[in-house]
Amino acid sequence: MKNTALLKSTAFAFMASLSFSALATPVYNGATDANFGTNPGAASSNDAGYYIWSSNSGNDWSVRWTGNDNGSTGWYDWFGTINLQNLEDGSVQGIQFEANHSDQASGSTNILGSAMDLITFEGFAGPAYDGFNFSLTSPMASQVIDFSLGTTLVNELRVTSSDVQGQNIFIGSNFSTPIIQVQVDDPTAPANEQRLVQRFEVSQVPEPSTLALLGLGLLSLVGLRRKAKSA
Repeated sequence: MKNTALLKSTAFAFMASLSFSALATPVYNGATDANFGTNPGAASSNDAGYYIWSSNSGNDWSVRWTGNDNGSTGWYDWFGTINLQNLEDGSVQGIQFEANHSDQASGSTNILGSAMDLITFEGFAGPAYDGFNFSLTSPMASQVIDFSLGTTLVNELRVTSSDVQGQNIFIGSNFSTPIIQVQVDDPTAPANEQRLVQRFEVSQVPEPSTLALLGLGLLSLVGLRRKAKSA
């Protein structure tokens, strides 16, 4: 079985602010961390769909997809965009991916976008699953802000401005399903070629050590304020 990653320099950028994006899509605030190795199916019921998890304090991410649903397999297309915010200039830059029928681990994953300088990428394939890993090359300079996930596995999606429960998306070690908004993958495409995606943001939750430091800082401020009042 072979999965070839084709890295291309074709530019694809969303020059929008993070605040604008936050107004458009719901935010997933749950945990994203897990340690599944290359295949999350071994730790789940292996339902069909997308599996997403992070590690190393949210600097490393994994995306997998499978058409395997309790033993049955099918042929589906998988496509989407992962948006990252460049913290140096505030722009939002996209990484597109597309794989035809790669739930059977027989195709190739194409990755392209203007954010390729912000990540390193590695493709994966296995029995009835496919996908990739990516890592932020400089965590202080960028962060993942949202996912737009499309697949022909889910064919009853309808564009809506309201937030709805996602379908066939599993995040982190608890296999949580996010609240999403159904949007058009490429609004500039002809109507007969438009495809739908499930879009949601992910919050960048500080790691426990960071929260502890913030707590100590607040306690210090409270102590200083009390001293000032007693003086």
